Amino acid sequence: MNNIKIALLGNMNNNFFSLCRYLRDYGFDAHLLLMKEMEHFLPENDTFDENYKKYTYQTLWHKYYFFDAKLKKIIEDDIKQYDFLIGCDWSPAYLNLIDKKLDIFIPYGGDMITHIYPASQLNFIKQIYRLATFKYPINPNRKVAQFQINGIKNSKLIILEKIINIESVFNELFINSRRIANSIPMVYDIFKNMNKQIVIEKFNFIVQENKIIFISQIRHCWVSSNTGDPNKGNDIIIKSFHNFLKTYPNKAVLILFRYGTDVACSEKLIDDLGIQNNITWFPLTDRKHLMYMIKHSDLCIGHLGYSVLSYGSSLEPILAKTPLVHNYKDAMKDSIYDYIYNGFHASNEQELTDVMIKVYNKDYDREKMTEDSYKWYYDQLVNRFINTVKTEIERKYS
Repeated sequence: MNNIKIALLGNMNNNFFSLCRYLRDYGFDAHLLLMKEMEHFLPENDTFDENYKKYTYQTLWHKYYFFDAKLKKIIEDDIKQYDFLIGCDWSPAYLNLIDKKLDIFIPYGGDMITHIYPASQLNFIKQIYRLATFKYPINPNRKVAQFQINGIKNSKLIILEKIINIESVFNELFINSRRIANSIPMVYDIFKNMNKQIVIEKFNFIVQENKIIFISQIRHCWVSSNTGDPNKGNDIIIKSFHNFLKTYPNKAVLILFRYGTDVACSEKLIDDLGIQNNITWFPLTDRKHLMYMIKHSDLCIGHLGYSVLSYGSSLEPILAKTPLVHNYKDAMKDSIYDYIYNGFHASNEQELTDVMIKVYNKDYDREKMTEDSYKWYYDQLVNRFINTVKTEIERKYS
């Protein structure tokens, strides 16, 4: 395996930076090729060292018109040194343009929706939202979309957990590529070998002044969800915390982040409930500092509006060894894992309020819950991913 050079194409949500580091930890010669990435998801926002510079390369593909004759040669030159290609985002389209196939396609979601369906088929408000928030273009061209579709169909393997809105795309486009319905280790364990002292003065003050800290780093989307984005259930979180404060009014704080279209709606709900003194807002925060805040909180609250097993905001607390509560039981029926992480389930106000009270009263075994979940992450995500890459390389070169 040591003589096989792996390229990971794209880095949405810093997913592939995490995968690249895990592959290198296990002895693979893995390299990260950045495309057009959002500032928030650049490697330097997910690590405290600069080792990534040795194996990270910024491509210029996005600076060219897709059908520019020069682009083909640039892509070919960038990937010719690599033996095994793992991609997300627009990488299926780029490789299809030069008649190459991805060895593994690992979509993050939007690359199978906004990259495929032309703007005319998407809700107009949703288009404006994505353009304004992510500064990443809705697919403007049916021809480009067809390259993306063909690139996905030609991928030798797709790794993606079953997610309702994505399953319909598989069915509509008759995507028959081999598939593993598993998640990936999309969050890197930055605490494992870290010696750096982290100081976030505002957060450290909160720790000193409060008896219990609830934190929710999910994007605010609960009013605008009718534009096509899934409902994250932020309103349920806020109302549940209000219920909690009726019984335990002192020394409790809920930390939220100014991220998403419905931040103003959440602020209004908080004001209407009169709990603004117990809410602390942070700006959109890079993951390396966010992980520190999660690690030193008492409970991390994920999506409540729909059921899903694994996503960045659910895996961050698992690696930080902080209890997690979110809506996941319905998603378990499609799980192919040997077992599931140990966490709290909630999908409504009453359930979440009960979990908050349980955590406050320490009516559970925190150490067992968090250690079980941490073990699950390595057993069922990291090790499975590493073994899948080994198997696919052997399949290709045997």
